[in-house]
Amino acid sequence: MYIEIRNKSSAMKNQVIYSLLFSLLIQLLEAAPVFKNSSCSDPNDTFLQSRFNELNNGLDMRKLFLDSDWTENDIDARFNALVSMSNSRASSPSFCTVTGKGNDPLMFRSLCPWTIGSENQRDGIFPKSLYYAKTNCTSCIGSHKSCEPLNYRIKILERTTQCNSDGLYVYKEKTQPLPIAYVCAQAREVEQTGQSVTIASIIDAPVPVR
Repeated sequence: MYIEIRNKSSAMKNQVIYSLLFSLLIQLLEAAPVFKNSSCSDPNDTFLQSRFNELNNGLDMRKLFLDSDWTENDIDARFNALVSMSNSRASSPSFCTVTGKGNDPLMFRSLCPWTIGSENQRDGIFPKSLYYAKTNCTSCIGSHKSCEPLNYRIKILERTTQCNSDGLYVYKEKTQPLPIAYVCAQAREVEQTGQSVTIASIIDAPVPVR
């Protein structure tokens, strides 16, 4: 009986180790730079930006983070102000415990406040950097519900190993979820091997382009 229990324990440990190694391998593969062919050149950024705009219906990414009262004339000033406020408020010790004032942007008045971050993409991905919503809050202000990302699915461009007739790399489109806000939500439960398991939800929702 003791030998049987010990063997089961050893098998479970091995299974956990294999699972961790497999997860690490997947992360390394995803983070690896896209292979470059020395005989090819990258298209210029103007071309890639034009194609990116076509894939996303001319979407100005900054509009995803602004409240509804923006105009085309003040979008630059409003977005820059949001980024500046994000940088100054994110480090506040009360950011995840006290909501913003009534005249603050929605992102600071939310029960799950968030800020705007910027991330450089790995080599071979266009756009080279993306703005996204981020939060250090794990639970909502005043409750034990969880903070869940609200994702907008954008189309990005990823370099392949193929060259076209002009000696330029061929880029393929790829759908990528982009967090644009955080919401307060009840953790989702699923049935797994007869037990109820609570997991985090990822919420996808359409966002007006214009």
